[in-house]
Amino acid sequence: MKRAGLLTKERLKRYLFLIGLALLSGSMVACSAREKAEPLNDGGQVASVASSKETKERMTKMTIHLTIDGQKVAVQWEENQAVTALKEQLAKGEFSLDLSAYGGFEQVGSLGFTLPSQDQQQTAQSGDIMLYNSDHIVFFHGQNTWSYTKLGHIVDSHLATLLDKEQVSVRLTLEEIDD
Repeated sequence: MKRAGLLTKERLKRYLFLIGLALLSGSMVACSAREKAEPLNDGGQVASVASSKETKERMTKMTIHLTIDGQKVAVQWEENQAVTALKEQLAKGEFSLDLSAYGGFEQVGSLGFTLPSQDQQQTAQSGDIMLYNSDHIVFFHGQNTWSYTKLGHIVDSHLATLLDKEQVSVRLTLEEIDD
């Protein structure tokens, strides 16, 4: 009788072990599949993921509008990683920046975030919009030679009157391109 009881305990231990092993491997497979299908953000929540192709296609149908002290100005934007990243930031919401005069030839302000840069030694001309140090935007109304990433060029004849001040306020928005 004791021997039959021991066999039952051994069988019970085996069954419990096998059930535990099955549950453990099942949960590992489920976690693995979830991570592949739905990546988690830093907070452990499921992050939405758009393919870079989808993002690129959507961003090519959008343009950045610039307003300086309440006046809309036309800009010819570059096609580079920094401008694409700026569009992605603007897709989250428009923003305004207060810029300060520097050196008598530019207005500069902190973006509050970084953009990818491809800095090159170049001479900025009046109307150029440059990225400096990955996190500052610079609007030129004169010229200066330094290492920048070009973002665009303002095509406005009133540029000097718009930027040749101690401070200016700029607003950037993202809007669909009219066909």
